[in-house]
Amino acid sequence: MTLLELLYLLKKRLKLVIVLPLLCALAVGMYVLVQHDNANSNSLSSDLSASQMVTNDMATPPQVGPRGA
Repeated sequence: MTLLELLYLLKKRLKLVIVLPLLCALAVGMYVLVQHDNANSNSLSSDLSASQMVTNDMATPPQVGPRGA
C-alpha cells in the first residue's frame, strides 16, 4: 500500500478516523474515573505517581558535600 492509497482510505473513512479515537478516549476516561472513585479515599502524601516523583527529584537541588573532603 502506498502513502497515496493510505491517504485516500483515510479520507474515505474520515468519520471513523475521527469518532473511533474519541470513543476510546471517552471509555478510558470513564474507566479511570470509576477506578478513582473505587480507590481508598485515605491516600497518603507518599502515594505519588511516577511523574510527580520525577518532578520532585528535578525540583530539589542536588546535595553537594564540602570540597576536598
